[in-house]
Amino acid sequence: MADSSGGLVIGEREGTGAEGVRRCARHPSVETVVSCGRCDRPVCPRCMIFTPVGVRCPSCAQLRRLPQYVLTPRVYARVIPGALLLALGIGFLLSFAYPGLGFLGGIVVGYLVGTGLRRVSGYKQGREIEIVAGATVVLTVLASSMFYVVRAGGRLDAALRFAVSGQSLGVNVLGIVAGVYIAVQRLR
Repeated sequence: MADSSGGLVIGEREGTGAEGVRRCARHPSVETVVSCGRCDRPVCPRCMIFTPVGVRCPSCAQLRRLPQYVLTPRVYARVIPGALLLALGIGFLLSFAYPGLGFLGGIVVGYLVGTGLRRVSGYKQGREIEIVAGATVVLTVLASSMFYVVRAGGRLDAALRFAVSGQSLGVNVLGIVAGVYIAVQRLR
């Protein structure tokens, strides 16, 4: 850009003040001297995204979640049935042990559920898979109690009442908490 005397003016752009200060494209009340390295739009400190190639505006930075945190419907179609199978399988095996799961049983359940879901999901991570893991641990404890009563000769309705009774869950609360914690930690 040339000034009135024909010389070149450095650091000043068209439509800016004498200092080269411009207004942020997203926050017009904020003055800035920084612009996007790709589209040259003015960017304020709140909008700046530092990339390996310089400062970018949010639209040019194209931020998206890492693939390991993205759960597609196809992954859910694998994880949900896998979680149910894990809960029923581990619950059946635990029904041969003492019906009150307890703290050590919760640690074992949490480890097995976390490891199993990690493999079934293709090593995905995130809050959604952690919620599935927590629900699977609770379902495993309920299934264990139900299988114990059914194997002992009880009817299915009696087994269901026992599994959700205060007596059964009261003994297993500490195991459930420990199991959920271990399963979630395995998926982080």
